[in-house]
Formats: sequence, structure tokens, C-alpha cells
Amino acid sequence: MSKPPTQIPTTQAPITQPKDHLAILDGIRGFAIFGILVVNMMAFALPKHDLNLMNFTSTAWYDSVAMWLSTHFFEGKFYILFSFLFGIGFSVQLESAIKKGVNLWSFYPRRLLILFVIGVLHSYFWWGDVLRLYAILGLGLLLLKDLSIKYLLILAGLFLGLSGLVSAFPHIFGEFDSPNSDDVWRSLLFALIQMAPTAFALFLLGRVVGKLNFFNQLKDKVSLLKSLIIIAFVIWAVLKLALYLWVEPYSPIETLPKTLSDMAFTAIYIGILCLLSVNDKTAHYLNPLAKVGQMALTNYVMHTLMCVAFFKLTGLAGQLQMGALFLLSVGIFAIQLIYSHYWLKWFDYGLLEWVWRSLTFGKVQRLVK
Repeated sequence: MSKPPTQIPTTQAPITQPKDHLAILDGIRGFAIFGILVVNMMAFALPKHDLNLMNFTSTAWYDSVAMWLSTHFFEGKFYILFSFLFGIGFSVQLESAIKKGVNLWSFYPRRLLILFVIGVLHSYFWWGDVLRLYAILGLGLLLLKDLSIKYLLILAGLFLGLSGLVSAFPHIFGEFDSPNSDDVWRSLLFALIQMAPTAFALFLLGRVVGKLNFFNQLKDKVSLLKSLIIIAFVIWAVLKLALYLWVEPYSPIETLPKTLSDMAFTAIYIGILCLLSVNDKTAHYLNPLAKVGQMALTNYVMHTLMCVAFFKLTGLAGQLQMGALFLLSVGIFAIQLIYSHYWLKWFDYGLLEWVWRSLTFGKVQRLVK
């Protein structure tokens, strides 16, 4: 475990520039932004403090299809993907800092503090905010930055086991089982108890993948990517079959095997996107997603602002069924694809990314290209 040195070098220079982005990571991040919107849309659409899925009772074929798509292709997968990407992003920051001779302790704690403040402000509009949780867990990642791959994997396994343990004894944490609270600190406590073990395990796995430089020279890893997709599919299929045959839906012991199956399915998504990125005929299709991913923080918060405004102004909270909500998600994401493209034609960063960087480095960063 690393500790902050007594002499910490300081810098006003940005650690990473826009050109440092791995396009594939931005593309995956943009894809994650879409998936998170689809999953969160159900909560955005319901009256406050009402998360009962029995509100979605329509038997129309299009609503049934939308519910099936959401359940099997979105639910659980994109929270995993977003957390995993945070760990990879940390590795990118660390490697960039090392190359520039900058100590991560000189700026990263401040970066996390600013993210936490943004998350607190965001949570007043959306109780499901994850930014606060990520900021807190990011400190743990910083403390473990020098850990070897072996011990990172061991810790990741332990935290995944802890997530299953927490779910297996729900009565112990029963008083914290209402995440959608007006109290932003109570909702944070819920996240720390119920979500933190899994999220931190994924942070650690992201750090492992970052240390392995897995996303570099992907064109040389096509066979490996195909093998990983097949292996992930087999793991997912076996776990899904086991869950179907032997585990009651929503039972406490379902959490860990379901999380593992969702991780396997997420790996399939990542593998497919990587293959698309190295194919000359399909790589350009990821460009719009990459633009969304480059301003992921801005777009994540914009989900809340756009959805809250829509349901407040239209009075449609609790009125729409799954088919309409899925189309609404697609429509909002289409808007994000368009404005992200044009915004990044003129600016180096998304608006919140620019604020985040400027406050992190204590100096107004260049925004206009």
C-alpha cells in the first residue's frame, strides 16, 4: 500500500490532454452512458420515492419487448461497465503522471474532492447519483496504486465476496434499504453499504486491465478478443442457467452469481466494441460514441437535468410504460450524440470536465480550441 510522500511535487500543467485519449475507451464510455440512461430512465419516470416495477404493467408487445431488452441487455451491465472504466481511467492518469514526472498525490485527492462536490450537488436532483461514491472509493484506489496485479485480483475477489455477504444478510442493513431519500447523506450511506463492495472490486479490475495495457495495440489482439468473447459467453450462459434452475429470483443469495454473470456479459460488450474498433469498415461507427464518452461527466449529469425537466414540465411521471421510456432514452441519447459532436468541434472538453480540470489544477484550463 502506498502512502503520500512527505515532499509532494506540484504542477499546474494538465496531466492528460485531449489527444491522450484512447479512442476505444471513449467509445466504450459513450456506450456506457447510453446504457446507464436506459436503466435509470425507469426511476426518472416514476413519482418520487416510488421504485415499484409493478407500475410497468402494460402487456402490449412493444412494452414487453422493451422490458425484456432492459432486463437482459442493460440492467446491471452498465453500472459494472462504468465502474470498470473508472479503474481504467485511474490507470491512464497514473501512467500519464509517471511519464511527466508528476506525483499523483499532488493533484488526485483534489480531483476526487471536486468530483465529490459535483456529486453532492447532483444528488439534490437525482438520488441515484454515483459520483459521490466513486470519489470516496477513488481514495482507496489511490492508496493501492502500487499494488501488484496478483494482490489487486485477490482484493477484487474479496470485495466481490463481500458484496454477496451484504446481500445475503439484508436484515442487518434493513434501515438503509431506501436509496431514494430526500436526505442526500442517507442515500450516500445506502450506496456505501449496498454498492461500494462491487464498485470497488470493479475499480480494482479496471486497474489490473490498465496495468496490462490491454487496450493498446488492439489490432494485434484480434484472436485474443474473439477468445475472450467466447469464454465470457460460456461463463455467462452457465451462470444464467444455474440462476434459472437453482436460485429464486430476488433472493439474497442471487446477488453474487448475478453480478458475475453481468460481468461476463459486460465483457462480451467490451470485446465486441474492441473488435469493431480495429475493423476498418466499422471503426468509424464508434466515433459518435467516443465524442459522448469524452464528455461523460457532462452527459451523465445532463441525463438528470433533461429527464427531470421533461417529467416536471409534461407531468408524465408515472404515466409512461416501458416502450415509450425506451424510445425516450434513445431520443435523449441521440441529442447527446449531436451536441457532443458539435461541442467538441469548438471546445477541448465538456463543460463539467473543463470545470473539473480547472479546479483540480488551480488554474483556468483552455476550453476553446
